[in-house]
Amino acid sequence: MNNKVANKIIVYSVMGIFVISLIITSVSVSPLYSRLKKNREDNLNHAAAIRTMAIEEYVTRLQEIAYQVASRTQIRKKLEAYNRGRSAGAS
Repeated sequence: MNNKVANKIIVYSVMGIFVISLIITSVSVSPLYSRLKKNREDNLNHAAAIRTMAIEEYVTRLQEIAYQVASRTQIRKKLEAYNRGRSAGAS
């Protein structure tokens, strides 16, 4: 009878410790999980912002190149017109 009582006490003690450990673990891991999830989202947003800025800079550079090409084309057309007028006046 003493052994049965001792065994029951040991079994219930182990079960109680296990349940308490689960409760403590869930209470302490939940805030950490939330914080890690928020940090991951923040990192993802930061990475997206950096890539967006890189794309915007690339598009701006392409626009500047297009503007340079267009202005050179306009300069060339005006120079050609000037040269035609000059040669027409020289004839």
